[in-house]
Amino acid sequence: MCTNRYQGGGNLAECLIFGKIAGEKVAQLPSLTTKAASVGTLPNINDLLDGNNENQIVLQKNQYLGSSEAGIGGRILVRVTYEDQTIKNIEVLENHETEGIGAVAIARLPQEMVEQNTTAVDAISGASTTTHALKEAVSSAIKKANE
Repeated sequence: MCTNRYQGGGNLAECLIFGKIAGEKVAQLPSLTTKAASVGTLPNINDLLDGNNENQIVLQKNQYLGSSEAGIGGRILVRVTYEDQTIKNIEVLENHETEGIGAVAIARLPQEMVEQNTTAVDAISGASTTTHALKEAVSSAIKKANE
């Protein structure tokens, strides 16, 4: 029922109860110095396309489109620059992922894939479905480049 999707509230009671218990336990701890983690500005939902009109996207030499329908919000569309078996650039042209969770993967993973020249990068914690869909979209573009 929940394969490849986040649960839609079926375990909400457990989340509330155990969240309350965890909060009460943390409140009993002596004051701790904490550092806030920052990932910078997260992208909003990115829709450069009008519906499914991929033909309006300009592709330069060595650029390929790839897509996946496996994202939390549906389709993820990427433009990959791929030359000499090397991922040169990845642009996410369309996504509908959750801003606080999936957007972290959308912001981080393309650069990691370029730096490591592979789609086999670590998943972003909490955004495994978005991570999988992004990897699938980039792999789809690379497959086109190799044909």
